[in-house]
Amino acid sequence: MKRLALAAWATLVFSLLAFEPALATGEGNWEFIDAEDGIHTWRKDLGDQRAAFRGQTSIRGTIDAALEPILDWKHHTEWMYGVKESTLLKQLSPTRVLVYIRVKGIWPVWDRDAISESELQWGSDRKYLMIYGHSVQSDLRRVPDRVVRMPLLKGTMKMWQVEPQRVKVLYDIEADLGGRIPQWIARMAAKEIPHHTLFNLRKRVQGER
Repeated sequence: MKRLALAAWATLVFSLLAFEPALATGEGNWEFIDAEDGIHTWRKDLGDQRAAFRGQTSIRGTIDAALEPILDWKHHTEWMYGVKESTLLKQLSPTRVLVYIRVKGIWPVWDRDAISESELQWGSDRKYLMIYGHSVQSDLRRVPDRVVRMPLLKGTMKMWQVEPQRVKVLYDIEADLGGRIPQWIARMAAKEIPHHTLFNLRKRVQGER
C-alpha cells in the first residue's frame, strides 16, 4: 500500500509539460524568481486566480531513494511545505490512488484543500519517473469549516537519473486556489512552496535531517 500512496503530494505538483531535464524553462512565459541553495524557481501568471510555479534541483542519490519519502504519505506534513494533512483515501489500482490534501493558509487566508487522483509512471529503463496528479470531485472527504476547496490543482514531479548517484528533479504545480488571494501571498507561495519542498526532500534523501 505504501507504493500506492506514491501520489499523495506528487499531486501538488504540476502541469503535464514534456520537459527535457536540462530545459526547465523551455516553454511559456515563465518568470525566473530565484536560484538559492541549489534550487531554481519560476512562476507563471495564468490569469484570474490561476497560477503556476516550478522548482528544479539535483539530489545526490537514486530515483528509488528520492521516491521513498514521497511514498511515505503519513509523514508528508514533516517536509512538504505548507502541508497540514495528507491522507490516503482510496487505492484505485497498483499505481493510482485518491489522496486528500490540506494546505495551511497564511492569515487572513483560509486553508485550502483538494482530493487528488495521482499516478506513478516509470520510463522503460527506470531512469525516468513521473508522478502525476490532478484534483477530482469526490464525496470521500467533506470540506472542513473555514477551508476552501481548490477548483483546480494539477501537477507533476519528474525525476531523471542523470548520473549513477545524481537525480535531477523538476517540480511543477498549477492551481486555482479559489476565493480571493492577496497578490503578495500568491507571489510568496510561488517561491516558498517549490523551494522549501525540494530543499527538504533533498535533505531527507541525502541523510541531512
